[in-house]
Amino acid sequence: MIKACIFDFDGVIVDSEKYHHLGWTWVAEKLGVELTYEEYAPFKSAGRAKIIPYLFQKAGKTMQEGDYEQFCIVREEKIAVAIAMLNESDVMPGVVDYIKLLKSNGIKVAVASASASSNKVAKRFGLYDLFDVFVDGQDQRMAKPNPDIFLYTAKLLDVEPNECVVFEDSINGVMAAKNAQMKCVGVQTYFTDKADKIIDSFVGADLALLNF
Repeated sequence: MIKACIFDFDGVIVDSEKYHHLGWTWVAEKLGVELTYEEYAPFKSAGRAKIIPYLFQKAGKTMQEGDYEQFCIVREEKIAVAIAMLNESDVMPGVVDYIKLLKSNGIKVAVASASASSNKVAKRFGLYDLFDVFVDGQDQRMAKPNPDIFLYTAKLLDVEPNECVVFEDSINGVMAAKNAQMKCVGVQTYFTDKADKIIDSFVGADLALLNF
């Protein structure tokens, strides 16, 4: 029996991945390289520890002492500018109604996001209080595809992993859910067959989505 639904934030609750990508393209420019969305997609939810070394490698440069810390600061500055462009129209269609449907049927809901900005964005659009638990990058859990963030969230919700369904849009997120022994619904994840189900959007979604 499903007792809880855990949502990634970027690309699932809010269509913000395009802004995260934009921020990373500005970081890439400082190294003299481009970063297409196709290149960026596999790094979604993997964290800066993966993408910064990749950009250095692409630029043909060797990371020196202090480079990683410096580019983490650059990344924070650039992402903050990009995320400021978000507006209420970027909230994913149907997702708020679906969360309310889950709650009205006694199903707990949570966010488990690698992004440190998701908390602020959720509060800006009045979404934060919809959730029983909100875990983001500030909680400093191990990056997806490690299952740590989902297992931690399930513990906060006081449910077992096999009682959870995860909603994810990235390969790393889907793999993290499966590594946590949770069911996973991929949101527009047609690039991987690892999700148990795949949906285009939450528009018209009902409780049958939780039947596996």
